Amino acid sequence: MMTVTVLDVVAVAASCIALERLGEIIRHPRGVLRGPLALALVGVATWTLAATGVHLGVLGTAGVLVLAALEMIGSWMVVLSGTWAALIISYRGHLVTHQLLLISCVPVMAMVGLLATPSTRSLVVVRIEQVDGSTVLQWGPTFWAFTLIAGVFVGIICALGVGATVATVPGQRAAMVLLMVMIAPAGVTWAFFVADPVSGRWSVVPPLLLALAMLGWTWMQRRLPGLAHLPITAVRVMREVQNGVVVLTPDLVVLETNAAARAMIADGPHRREEDLVGRRWEQVVEPALAALPGVGQTLRATTRQGRVLELTVEDVGGDGTLPALVIAAADVTELTRLRAHLADQATRDPMTGCRNRRFLDQRIPALVARSAQHQDASVLMLDIDRFKAVNDQYGHAMGDRVVIAVAEEATAALPPGGDLVRTGGDEFLLLLPDTDVSGARAIGDLVRRRCSELQFATHGAPVTVTVSAGVAQCRPGMTADDLLTAVDRALYRAKNDGRDVTRA
Repeated sequence: MMTVTVLDVVAVAASCIALERLGEIIRHPRGVLRGPLALALVGVATWTLAATGVHLGVLGTAGVLVLAALEMIGSWMVVLSGTWAALIISYRGHLVTHQLLLISCVPVMAMVGLLATPSTRSLVVVRIEQVDGSTVLQWGPTFWAFTLIAGVFVGIICALGVGATVATVPGQRAAMVLLMVMIAPAGVTWAFFVADPVSGRWSVVPPLLLALAMLGWTWMQRRLPGLAHLPITAVRVMREVQNGVVVLTPDLVVLETNAAARAMIADGPHRREEDLVGRRWEQVVEPALAALPGVGQTLRATTRQGRVLELTVEDVGGDGTLPALVIAAADVTELTRLRAHLADQATRDPMTGCRNRRFLDQRIPALVARSAQHQDASVLMLDIDRFKAVNDQYGHAMGDRVVIAVAEEATAALPPGGDLVRTGGDEFLLLLPDTDVSGARAIGDLVRRRCSELQFATHGAPVTVTVSAGVAQCRPGMTADDLLTAVDRALYRAKNDGRDVTRA
């Protein structure tokens, strides 16, 4: 006669609530552990209901065999979900869908197949009998093999869970300990069931306690959102952080690195951690990075691949308990390029691309200083003749075309190391290091000749322009103002001498 106990009622109720929580997870998925949690809820509900059905013998002998198969399927889901979660929280990897299906199907299908055939059924269930009003299964050798495999997985889960708990930060360690404490009773009673399966006393208890633990955990996650976060460990930080981290002994032997550091600093094709650990710093990095700065200082260096790295050295053994150096490496290539680009744009004229007056203020003192070292340096000033008339007659758009074209011709005439500065609307200054006055005059004549050949199409006759040029060479004792005054006077003489000429 079937005897229904309070334990059976509680088991059915817990299973129903677990399925309700599963629906909530499906409707509102949150967190990276939602997959393992959903699989665990399906597993504990299936396991608990099937174990209760077997215990009560509700479906007769054939039904008990079906429920036994479901019981094993549910327990395997729980084991698999625990392994999945343990891999995630210990940062060992993720199980993808096809791997889950493969791992799940092999033992489960084997069990179902054995139960479906009368000749092989005894390999799973030897005998079904009634003990004190309860249905009890005497399990066969295949079941114990299945249990052994599940036990191995449970051991892996425990090892990964304990490791993650030890490695996590204190703020999350309490949550990890709490989770293990909640699950522990289910594991203890499962061990009793394995030790004494014939009596049937323990068959419903392990899945029921596990179901209650899962329900308690999901309830706590809703009340304490912080529990949904994965434990943060030093391993995870080292792997996820974008900056490189290298731990060295005081005599510069590599103890540990992360992937970001190996990608930045490793010299040659060997970028695995085992290729670096135990070797001296200068043996594993590019020559540009070999000479480390002092503690608390930063080294900026460019690698052979053109990456700009900043290395900062910190001593974490200041109290004498942990003698080690930590190098923080940051790839600042893009930042360096952006800064250089912004600095360049700040000294350029937006319309012509020439340098502007800010650049002139920075550059001309160095040009003047060359004369003190008995090196030639000259400046050439260009001015477009009658430029106002071009603007007045043809409009400012035509004036802009003329200015841009003259700038292009002047740029083409620049010698190596020279710079073109737009100092006014139609006025340019060529800075010419290593050029004496005669060389500067020749450049001025070249620019004038090329500009006089320019033609700008209009609806009528094409527009032509000329330019006047003034040249001055920097002499010892001259200042920047003296040089600019001299070239301005030379340009003034060119204008007075009829324009389209070069004067010094």
